[in-house]
Amino acid sequence: MSRKRKEAKQLRRLKLEEPVQKPVTGYIPSICPKCLEPILKPLNRHHIVPRRFWKVGNDLTILLCLDCHKEIDDLLPQRRMLSRIEYWNITCKWLRGEPVKVL
Repeated sequence: MSRKRKEAKQLRRLKLEEPVQKPVTGYIPSICPKCLEPILKPLNRHHIVPRRFWKVGNDLTILLCLDCHKEIDDLLPQRRMLSRIEYWNITCKWLRGEPVKVL
């Protein structure tokens, strides 16, 4: 018997012995790093440095639930550009639960 067949047979045996229950939505539960709530739907990618100001080389992101993503977006100025380090500091303070003041 070939190796692939043996592996397939073992997988079938495992599936029969230990049924795995999937969440209702079909996603693996995730935990939001801000509110620490388990989420059964995909988390939202938040770009720490807004893409509207830096489109290239902006791959630093965190995954947040929808409510927390909206909360941090509401903290950031929409029309005024800050430095990258300011965005980083705001995000870190917000994640730690410290008061954030954006001037």
